[in-house]
Amino acid sequence: ENVHGSRSLALNEPLNDLAYFYYNVDQMNEAVLTAERILSICQEHLGAKHPRCAWTLSVASLTYDGSGDFVKAERMANEALPILETTEGAQSWPVASTLNRLGMALDGEGRFPEAETALRHALAIREAFGGTNWNGLLPILQNLVSVYREEGKETEATKCRQRIETIESHRR
Repeated sequence: ENVHGSRSLALNEPLNDLAYFYYNVDQMNEAVLTAERILSICQEHLGAKHPRCAWTLSVASLTYDGSGDFVKAERMANEALPILETTEGAQSWPVASTLNRLGMALDGEGRFPEAETALRHALAIREAFGGTNWNGLLPILQNLVSVYREEGKETEATKCRQRIETIESHRR
């Protein structure tokens, strides 16, 4: 900020990282405020439909989900997805991450079949990157366990939990 100014686009990555940090340490108010700030800066400089702003929308979706505002989280993920699919590719990491975030928001809203669809799509994309036992699948698999439990699909939840255990055992 001292070098570039408080409204500089150069803050995009550092502030996205800071929003993640706050999310990971369960400081949701700070995560949301940081995500809102960088989203405002990004949209001011590049416009709402720019890929960098779409990724920042995806990060903001995560922070809103963490704060319990699932409707806003869903809206942001849905807004980001078509931009990311067009610019990054339908089978890209940003699309998989945003689908995971959409699934989390839909889960929070109690829209379990839709959440399952989004999460399964995210899982398929990530599997294409790293295979079926890659640790990059863990967040999505954990979210799927939650959705399957809510849907009463204990067999599927058990299979996901077993898969999580297998992946975690390979990490040790």
